[in-house]
Amino acid sequence: MDDQFSTFVYTKHENKLAVGKIIDIGNGKLTVEILNSMCAVEVNYNEVYPTEADQEKDVDDHCALMYLNEATLLQNCKRRYQRKLIYTYLAHILVSVNPYEVITDLYSLDNIRKYKNKSLGVLPPHVFAIADKAHRDMRRLNCSQAIVISGESGAGKTESQKHILRFYCENFGQLVIIEQRILEANPILEAFGNAKTTRNSNSSRFGKFFDVCGGFVEHYLLEKSRIISSNPKERNYHIFYYLLASQELHDDLHIYGDVQNFQYLKSGDSLSDEDIMNFKKQLENLIQALDRIGFSSKQRNDIFKVIAGILHLGNVNFEETKVNARGCEISNVSEQSLDYAAELLGLDSDELSINLTTRIMTTTKRGGGTVYSICLKPSEAENSKNSLTKAIYSRLFDEIVAAINRSIPFGDSVNYIGILDIAGFEYFEVNSFEQFCINYANEKMQHFFNERILKSEQQIYSEDSLEVGQVLYSDNLDCIELFESTNGLLNILDEESRLPKPTHNHFTETVHARLKNHPRLLIPRKSARKENRSLRDSDGFVVRHYADEVTYQSAQFLGKNHDTLHDSLFNLMHHTSNDLLKSLFTSNENSMPNKPSSTNLFKSRSVSHKFRSQLDLLLKKLRETQTHFVRCFKPNQDQVLENFEEFFVLKQLNAAGMPSVLSLMQAGYPSRLVFNELYAKYKPYISEIKELQRLDPRIFCQCLFKSLGFNDCDYKFGLTKVFFRAGKFAAFDQLLKQDQPSIQEFVSKTRSWLIRMRFKKVAWSVLAAIKIKNRIQFRVATIRRIQNWIKCNTVQNRITEKLMIIRKVILIQNGENELREVVSKLHKENQAIWTEKITDFIKRLDDFLDDIKKNVELADPSLLLKFQRFQIEFDKHLDDLKNQAEEDEKRRILELEARIQAEKEREEAERQSKLEAERIREEQRKIEEKRRQEEEEKCRQEALAEEEARQKEDVQDTPNTLTTLKYGELRKIINTSLACRLECHRRMRGYLAWKQKSMSKKGA
Repeated sequence: MDDQFSTFVYTKHENKLAVGKIIDIGNGKLTVEILNSMCAVEVNYNEVYPTEADQEKDVDDHCALMYLNEATLLQNCKRRYQRKLIYTYLAHILVSVNPYEVITDLYSLDNIRKYKNKSLGVLPPHVFAIADKAHRDMRRLNCSQAIVISGESGAGKTESQKHILRFYCENFGQLVIIEQRILEANPILEAFGNAKTTRNSNSSRFGKFFDVCGGFVEHYLLEKSRIISSNPKERNYHIFYYLLASQELHDDLHIYGDVQNFQYLKSGDSLSDEDIMNFKKQLENLIQALDRIGFSSKQRNDIFKVIAGILHLGNVNFEETKVNARGCEISNVSEQSLDYAAELLGLDSDELSINLTTRIMTTTKRGGGTVYSICLKPSEAENSKNSLTKAIYSRLFDEIVAAINRSIPFGDSVNYIGILDIAGFEYFEVNSFEQFCINYANEKMQHFFNERILKSEQQIYSEDSLEVGQVLYSDNLDCIELFESTNGLLNILDEESRLPKPTHNHFTETVHARLKNHPRLLIPRKSARKENRSLRDSDGFVVRHYADEVTYQSAQFLGKNHDTLHDSLFNLMHHTSNDLLKSLFTSNENSMPNKPSSTNLFKSRSVSHKFRSQLDLLLKKLRETQTHFVRCFKPNQDQVLENFEEFFVLKQLNAAGMPSVLSLMQAGYPSRLVFNELYAKYKPYISEIKELQRLDPRIFCQCLFKSLGFNDCDYKFGLTKVFFRAGKFAAFDQLLKQDQPSIQEFVSKTRSWLIRMRFKKVAWSVLAAIKIKNRIQFRVATIRRIQNWIKCNTVQNRITEKLMIIRKVILIQNGENELREVVSKLHKENQAIWTEKITDFIKRLDDFLDDIKKNVELADPSLLLKFQRFQIEFDKHLDDLKNQAEEDEKRRILELEARIQAEKEREEAERQSKLEAERIREEQRKIEEKRRQEEEEKCRQEALAEEEARQKEDVQDTPNTLTTLKYGELRKIINTSLACRLECHRRMRGYLAWKQKSMSKKGA
């Protein structure tokens, strides 16, 4: 094979990226020979990625590689991960791979101080570098900063957040108390906001936004549905298991047994002995943290009572009453749980029972209304109970976060640094309402990432007139519209929940009916995953997210979205003896649901609507800041050491939008500097240099870059800023931080370069003037040649046109034979007329041709016009002749048909006359035959008469008696008798007829 095909590439082979070389190029396919296996595979063009010359090389910033693609990014991360280097830059984005182990000195105090006030790229990649850059940008640009930490559950987001807070605590004295309190609050937030999932044993089920400078903690998007149910192999929030593990609190809280004794816990994973020991230690840490932020012993106990009350309230079940079929009551087996819940929540057991099984309604009329009670069905009572538990827990969580904020001294900084830790994209074997909300939030966050990193970056290039190619990326705005539009998933879910008898099947069918043509929505049987195709279309739907395709089972959507707290339950919470619980429902009077119902009342109380509102507030706050991104990834699904699953990590890279960032960084300039800022730094040193002091800031920056010998490929000048290639700003940033002598040396170099450039400019101006003079002379000579050519061409065109007309006239003359031939086919009457017309036309045509040849000065337009008239006349004559010939032919055919018809009529008349004569002869023959027969009959009658007369005479002569006659005489008399002969003949004919008939029957 020729060496020109031996190009090394990465390609997908046996669930990993393998190195191979191209051995053949086909139509749409490449043949790649996999190294170390000596097998060849055929792949598409878009399935191969070029490799670096040194395949074992790894770099701190991926943009420093020659080839920027997802394969080289993956391999670079893998090699660094194998060397215990878990951080990698992608321009200003930090890529972090969770090592699932403690790396020595990675987060040591010396390392923290080493990264203080260091430009990005000076030291190896680290989360400390991102934290330091955010702090320096806040001071330098005078604007708020945000560090967005994102990734799947278990990717290390919470740990990254802790390390950033610790970096600020150690390096900046004025922030020590604030960050220290925030770090101390982490055990509390983890206890009430973290839970075990199939992918992470300590997964944050809410979003945290830490205002470092202002000393404020905001939380978003708490997963309320986990309070009432959890998936298999997962758990509820940690705090529930803390109380189960603590034997000291069992008697006070009436918590006995294990998770199987509690409805809200038994659907999840069970506890091992090791888990119980860990939860005991964590409960101790939680109690200490609550004490540090200012919770008294009574308040702490009230919190535990509320949590235990939620557990007991979850065990309360309902059944239909025997008296009222439309109502329900507390089941007998749940009476003890109801009493425990009422005691812990500071309520009366009977009042709690009544308010759980009934609902108070008020009719609104002018001048007042009527209050009446409605009995609830078991399913409605169950929803009401779940809404109460979610309301209690979420308000308790809000109060705990508020207490943390009260314990942190408020900073006086105008700007702040925010650290956002939010749950990443999720998809499991069974995806329900929780994954629906989390993935919707990640769609919004990914769109924000696209806007901030991709879309806004290209907009900056456009505004600064920088010629950078348009980078195409997957915009997920259509997927967000699938959720948020008027007929979107969220509105359909709220509409279904408002129906009198909502069902998940009707909700799913409505989704498929209204959004059947949406490209992001599929029915389960069209899912890319085979295991999801068995799901019925009425039981779920498939959403094509930016990261992957997810099938959602809608069975529990309506119950988990229900968050409406009835007026009676809300008012009941005001009468509790638990001071903490009472404060949760009286601290915000605006949240009281005792106002008249309206069209949007349920919508404002649904979980999905509150989730969406909080998400919009979060994104609004992020858009007001300058954002830094930390992308966290898991090396494997089993969370084990030193196992880097390439396809699993590659899928996360694609989900995080890294390929689009690679394309942008390869074509763009991620670092930039405003001309005026750089000019302001050098202005004190150039005020006395006349060659430099009058320069525009942009021109001065260009002179400075040229004098320092920067490569033109590493930067580009816009209208207001200078843009740097990825990884090139660090070297220039170091030059800016030089001492005064170095800066003066730079100014001197710039002045020398400017003088040299001006001299070269003058020299090049002289050369340019000489070249312009020669160019003018050349153009004059060229114009003269062009003029001569135009004159000759004009005359030639005029004569050429006349010659063309003459040729066409001669062609018309040659058509005379055709006209004569058509005339010869005409009728004799028309031949004379048309012969005269053609003769006249040919004569006029000959005169026109003579005029053209004689009159040279005749205007060309008139010649062409006359010729066109002759052409039209010739065509008309030819058409008329043809029409006349057709008419004459029709006339000849009609005459011939008339003669034929006359001949036929004559022959028919002759035939009729012959037939008539024959008929007359036949009639005469018949008359003659009849006459002859009559004559013969007459003769026979006469003969018979004579015979009878003779016989009579014979009879008279015959004796009267027969006895005297002899036999011979008697026979003679009989034989000679006419009557005897006739009778004999008659009988003989009868006999012959009978005989003939008998013979014919036998033959048949």
